[in-house]
Amino acid sequence: MTRPRFLTGSGLVSIAVTAVVCAGCSGVIGEPGEPAGGDPSGAGSGSPGMPGGPVTPGGSGGPGGPNACVGAGTQAPPAAARIRRLTRFEIQNTIAELLGTSVAPLASGLESDSQALGYSTGAERGVSPAYVDALKTMAEAASTQFRKTITPPAFAADCFASEAGARLCADKFVRDFARRAFRRPLDEREVTALMAVYDAGRDTGVDADVGDRFRSGLDYTVRGVLQAPHFIFRTELGPMATAAGPTRLTPFELASALAYGAIASPPDAMLLAAAEMNQLATPDQIGAQVRRLITSRPDRFKLLVGRFVLEWLSIDYDKPTWNKDTKIYPMFRPTLKSAFAQETQTFLDDWVDTGSALPALLTSSNGFVSSVNAPVYGLTSTATTFQKTVLDPGQRAGILTQPSFLGSTSHVDSSSPIFRGLAIMSRLLCNTPPPVPAVVPPLPPVDKTASKTTRQRFEQHTQAAFCAGCHSTFDPMGFAFENYDAIGAWRTQENGVPVDASGAIVGTATSDGPVANGVQLAKGLAVSTDVHACFARQVFRFEVGRTETDADQCAIQQYTRAFTDKSLDLRELMVAIATSPAYAARTAVAGGGP
Repeated sequence: MTRPRFLTGSGLVSIAVTAVVCAGCSGVIGEPGEPAGGDPSGAGSGSPGMPGGPVTPGGSGGPGGPNACVGAGTQAPPAAARIRRLTRFEIQNTIAELLGTSVAPLASGLESDSQALGYSTGAERGVSPAYVDALKTMAEAASTQFRKTITPPAFAADCFASEAGARLCADKFVRDFARRAFRRPLDEREVTALMAVYDAGRDTGVDADVGDRFRSGLDYTVRGVLQAPHFIFRTELGPMATAAGPTRLTPFELASALAYGAIASPPDAMLLAAAEMNQLATPDQIGAQVRRLITSRPDRFKLLVGRFVLEWLSIDYDKPTWNKDTKIYPMFRPTLKSAFAQETQTFLDDWVDTGSALPALLTSSNGFVSSVNAPVYGLTSTATTFQKTVLDPGQRAGILTQPSFLGSTSHVDSSSPIFRGLAIMSRLLCNTPPPVPAVVPPLPPVDKTASKTTRQRFEQHTQAAFCAGCHSTFDPMGFAFENYDAIGAWRTQENGVPVDASGAIVGTATSDGPVANGVQLAKGLAVSTDVHACFARQVFRFEVGRTETDADQCAIQQYTRAFTDKSLDLRELMVAIATSPAYAARTAVAGGGP
């Protein structure tokens, strides 16, 4: 495999444009943002981030099923070597590390990341012409801000005294800045190329003004680096001399994988130094670095965890479903949606601070309440900030009973047992529904005089023989949330009729059984070994940016055992993933290198 090279044209860096086509899901249930007055059965298959396929109890989640493990005499090849483009979130954190937090918002102009498997970290990200234009805009704005800081004492006085002194300073800056931006040392050819960019920029400065020429040169250099392939991409190719076949990440590739996997940020000085001294060679060395990153940057770790949980549970405040019908839900307004978002992030921050154990995420009755969201919980508050509050444990248990999840899995005008059940099925059990029949007969009209509740309306359709086989695999879990309306408020009646929130956990190997409501469902899921195994798979998918292969099955079983043995702590799961031999193993497609 030939590695990409840092190349310069007329002073700035050009980027190859890659087209990526992602396959879609088959069948449509209906967008969550659509009114629920149409077909409530959701006849079809799939849902955003929920690929179709047969149900495999026990959370198969990938090739070979949950118990598939390569046996003696059989060895599946490791995952293919690849090049991954940084996500917008990763670029935001990276430019903040390079140039200061004030430039981080500039990355918001980059296009959103596609979500393979429901995650923005999915490797299927190319570079479109629009992306190149946005990247150029970001780089120019960042370099303009940086230029204002090119003054003494940030730079030595010699840098502004003579052209020779300025060039020595530029050479030092290039080596340090590009090393941090590219997450590895530069070779002399790359230094020469970047100094050519500096020279081109310097020549645009004011003649005879050494300081202005120096600033102009560094301005161009920063623009070039922030548009370079080695900045926006990180390689997972192995040593440059590797022939086709099994290989392993280089120490610097591994350092990048560890840093972006743990805190969505570039390797810091200590991690780069460890890579340079070949101190990422053992599980103990790797584990120590992952733990250090998490401990030293709790702010970044919390943001990464928040992003993972939102994407894992398909919580998305930009979904059309959040355009709630205010005639039905008069308390809903944009400020309430913003409060839900802040409430959930604060809850997740607190979860991280108190141990990050999966059961607590799914069962905690702690909430964070302000004057804005208090009415949804039937409370009153005058607080302008979110206060940690113990909510009614009979009504609330963890993130699945928070408005952020419940509202994201509803329609604009009603709750949706189908969307909620599908979310539990696919995201917590790693199961997928059976394929939709080739021909689905027209559904009978809903008898609105007999159907007063959402559950009654849905059951009239889903009890049809051609629907029941599919819907029985997820509806029982969705029905358990019927005590919550489309904005997550608790209800015991709907249209004057008592709500029936009885349901069941279905599709597991050992945890199936009836539940009285959403709280019991959440508590049952929290102790399910199927959920623990699926959670480990979901964290793996988010961290490595791909689905699991046959070669991953044994490693995933090991991650899951380590996760279980360490009190189901997310941190320990991330350490187990990073320290597995499979984490750095790749299959090179062809030899070659720079």
